[in-house]
Amino acid sequence: MPRNIVIFILFFFFTGCAIKESIKDSRCCPKLFEDEDRYIMSALYFRQIGAYKDSAKLFHTLYDKTKRVEYKLEEIKNYMIIKEYEKAKNNALRVLKKYPNNEKILRLLAMIYLHAKDLKSAKEYILKAIKISKDPQDYEFLASIYIMEKKYNEALKYLQSSYAIKPNDKT
Repeated sequence: MPRNIVIFILFFFFTGCAIKESIKDSRCCPKLFEDEDRYIMSALYFRQIGAYKDSAKLFHTLYDKTKRVEYKLEEIKNYMIIKEYEKAKNNALRVLKKYPNNEKILRLLAMIYLHAKDLKSAKEYILKAIKISKDPQDYEFLASIYIMEKKYNEALKYLQSSYAIKPNDKT
């Protein structure tokens, strides 16, 4: 009887080890400074409670310490939420110089200019984003600008382009 128990335990031990997959590190990026996670959590908490300026400041600090563009994008979004479009625009233009082909920055700039009623600049930046990513939502965004300008044929052209990329049953 004890012999069967030993064989049973050994069997499960070896089969358990044989099929065990190595645990992979699920983090996307290594931490670049000690308190990076704390800063991220604080910035997200401030955003959640509506303290957008505090959140923007923390994302600014995160960007300064890491140079990760994602943090600058979050800072810009916070300024847009509190309608500080000039500050958002200046930050976006500055970071665009470092990352000229980042479609997320281009989209944010297009949105900032749209809020400022500068439709020409909004079109300029969304067209640059379209050249890079061919995202159907960018085509729809551009179409909405043309609709605002009452250029319906142009709008239709871009809506058709969006639909050609990703057909949508709801349209």
